[in-house]
Amino acid sequence: MDRLICTDCDAEVGRDEVACPECGAVLTTEGAVRAVAAEPSPGGAAHTVTARTDAAPPASPPREPAATPPPAERTTCPHCRTSLTTADLVCMVCLRELPSVRPGAPRGEALRTTLERDATLLRLTFTTGEIVVRPGQQIILGRDPRHTATAARLAPFDNVSRTHATVGLTTDGAAWLRDENSANGTWADGEPVPAGQTRVLRDGSVIRLASDVTAGVRLPDA
Repeated sequence: MDRLICTDCDAEVGRDEVACPECGAVLTTEGAVRAVAAEPSPGGAAHTVTARTDAAPPASPPREPAATPPPAERTTCPHCRTSLTTADLVCMVCLRELPSVRPGAPRGEALRTTLERDATLLRLTFTTGEIVVRPGQQIILGRDPRHTATAARLAPFDNVSRTHATVGLTTDGAAWLRDENSANGTWADGEPVPAGQTRVLRDGSVIRLASDVTAGVRLPDA
């Protein structure tokens, strides 16, 4: 490695020094130091060059900008026509599981999922759309979107309470309905359901919320 020599006093200086320790000369100006090769050249004379110690380091190559992920592809729920992304598994408006697409299959070809194929589903069909309850699930029927995703189905009916009733389906496939202290009452197959009490639902049953909001019950065998 070349040695650095102060051009004012010929004293050897370090590479990190900014002033000569012998004569005090400033070493950061051009021509203040010269480099001497550690080994003499074949001709016997030392090869000397002048160098500046304040040369700027080479600039780092610019970083490539991070790749921006593509926007999520959007689609429409085939049941209630709500806009959603293709990554969604369940529509949060109608609560129905969304169809998947077999890789390589024509776009739009729906597959029945394992849950749809092997389990009993409780379906309540209102005039405003269908609500699906899955085994082990309970769903509140009412108009308050803070407590239930069924609010979009029941919002048009002012006589339905914000938290009106609850429907559920056990893991064994038994369906039931419970009134949640509603203001205008709940009925199952024409019989009133007292507040806090539960009634069994069967395939073909009809439930009624308040005076005129009805839904047919579908409960096919597994």
